[in-house]
Amino acid sequence: MTLIGSRPSVEITTTASADRSRKAASARKRARRTRYSAAVKVFRRTHLYFGLLLVPFVLLYGMSAILFNHPTWFNATSTIVDNDPDLLKAHGGFAPLVIAEEVRAAIEEEIGSPVELLPDPAPAFKGSFLVEFRGETERRRYRVQPETLASTLQVTPLATDEEEERRFPEKVSVSTEDSVTDLRDRLQVIAEDDSSSLRSAPDLNMRMRVDGEDWLVEYDLRNGQISERRSGEARMDFSLRSFLMRLHVSRGYPAEASVRSIWGVIVDVTAALMIFWALSGVIMWWQLRPTRNTGMLALGSGVFFAGLLAYGMYVAIYH
Repeated sequence: MTLIGSRPSVEITTTASADRSRKAASARKRARRTRYSAAVKVFRRTHLYFGLLLVPFVLLYGMSAILFNHPTWFNATSTIVDNDPDLLKAHGGFAPLVIAEEVRAAIEEEIGSPVELLPDPAPAFKGSFLVEFRGETERRRYRVQPETLASTLQVTPLATDEEEERRFPEKVSVSTEDSVTDLRDRLQVIAEDDSSSLRSAPDLNMRMRVDGEDWLVEYDLRNGQISERRSGEARMDFSLRSFLMRLHVSRGYPAEASVRSIWGVIVDVTAALMIFWALSGVIMWWQLRPTRNTGMLALGSGVFFAGLLAYGMYVAIYH
């Protein structure tokens, strides 16, 4: 009786233990899901706020990139017009096949061996003629296509110098020239190569007073040239288009800390956040199961076309 009566107790105990195990497993699963949801929420918020942080810099990059790609847009100082197609009709143009044959014959004569001109790809011009005329008040540039002789004219007003004469000489010679030459000679000995050339040198900035007027003077250690401007005077006239384009290409860190150093940090941070923005966007998309298939198609198409375009640009640039 005792043995028979004890079976329900054992079964109840086993069932209770299984229930506790299931509850514990369920609790652990809920805890993992809660941690996962919290992590994803933090990730999404980080993606969102970094995206908002990047908005002005992405807009700046986009606007300045458009200006680089379209040099005539918002350019108040330069105009480009298409010339009459018959403007240079009397010239006759340039025939790539004729010129290629002349080049082939000249090379064959010089090297004394037969030279064959291959038809694939056919001889073709790369680039165009650019003829410039510079007057006192404007610069005119004619760009001409060699085969069709189609041409454009770009007219750019030139800044006029309001000063009748310079306050300082254009160039002076000081003892530093010998020191610069000595520095280059020492580097030639170290490098065991005497074919060096001084590509750039620092400018010495100084402030001077002449006849009660303050001047900012720059002395170029490479060639001894002097540039001058009055204290408080801008280096050049302000142009929003030029300012945006200069911001676009400003990079690196100067030798001494300045506002350019802060801009260098901003460039690094923006680049890093753009990478994070792209990668976090992919991760956030993956969390949405209903969009995985369509998103995979879009992502794969983007990778494919980017790779195709990269290869095409590689061929265009290096071949």
